[in-house]
Amino acid sequence: MFGHKKEEEEEINMEPNELGFYSEKQIRGMKGVLSYSTLKSVVEDPISLIQGRADLSSVRGVTLGSIIDKMVFGEPVDDIAIVESFKIPTAKKLEVADKMVEMEVKGPEGFLAAARELGAYKVNKDDVVMAKFDDDLKFYVNAKTLTAKGKRFLSKDDFALANRGVEVLKSHRFTKKYFDKGLENIDVHYQAGLKASFGQYEIKGLFDMFIVHYDSKTIIPCDLKTTGGKSTDFKEAFRKYSYALQAEMYTLLAQEWASKYLPDYTVVPFRYVVLSTRDVENPFVYEFNWRNYVDKVVHRYNVKTLVDYVEEYDHIVKNQEFVYPKEMVEKGKMQLY
Repeated sequence: MFGHKKEEEEEINMEPNELGFYSEKQIRGMKGVLSYSTLKSVVEDPISLIQGRADLSSVRGVTLGSIIDKMVFGEPVDDIAIVESFKIPTAKKLEVADKMVEMEVKGPEGFLAAARELGAYKVNKDDVVMAKFDDDLKFYVNAKTLTAKGKRFLSKDDFALANRGVEVLKSHRFTKKYFDKGLENIDVHYQAGLKASFGQYEIKGLFDMFIVHYDSKTIIPCDLKTTGGKSTDFKEAFRKYSYALQAEMYTLLAQEWASKYLPDYTVVPFRYVVLSTRDVENPFVYEFNWRNYVDKVVHRYNVKTLVDYVEEYDHIVKNQEFVYPKEMVEKGKMQLY
């Protein structure tokens, strides 16, 4: 699992600013407050959570997306190390590579030592085992060593892609208005965090863009999404990653904020600004209307909403039930058809 050594935690001032917004650091430091990603992870795959499994194939995408976020909003990226290349090794090589990082060894000799420690290869000839240490494995070990030291990594090609993505977002006809600073009678709050109560829990969210239109008295909550698919195919990713849950949570947070600071303003449907890493030149914007979604999808297909996710989360955490969903436990049997 990719991770880093836990450093001594510094005390963070958890008070919001004068506009009621929290910083990214404050949002991430809120313990016990439910985020979209926490709810989704715990409810949809609780076993993987307690076993500590990680989907290594997603590491590149998450890193690339977060770097684009930082760069487009003008934040420093000094916690990023640029590596020559990055590729997930095969299963056996992956196990040995992880052992290399643990043993803090490098090169073909380090690969041999880690392999012998694990008993990974039955071949007696050392040179045969060492020959398996290729460039892809070297780059992987270097990248994982960096993450163990608290650094994130990005390949040279992905860094160039991130830079181009930022240029496109700020200049493309569909997206440039979301990144144009200094517009008259419009405030755009970037990386704006909010928190609110929801039943017995609190929920939180970090808005990539929180746009206030003073002329129309409207608030537009926005999120920047990078996707490995085409931007024109975002509906598939929307379903796959349960983004409706995020949109519902963030809309609720925006409405709660508006009720306190701009009570006569209307929160309009959530916007997704989508950038494809496969087709970086052609971003697109999607609007999500929660009321339409409830009428057309939730009621018709019995899809989970925020209430359902929170109830299921409560069931899992309080009962330490990592196998059976709440409904199965309550009914004891389920009707197929």
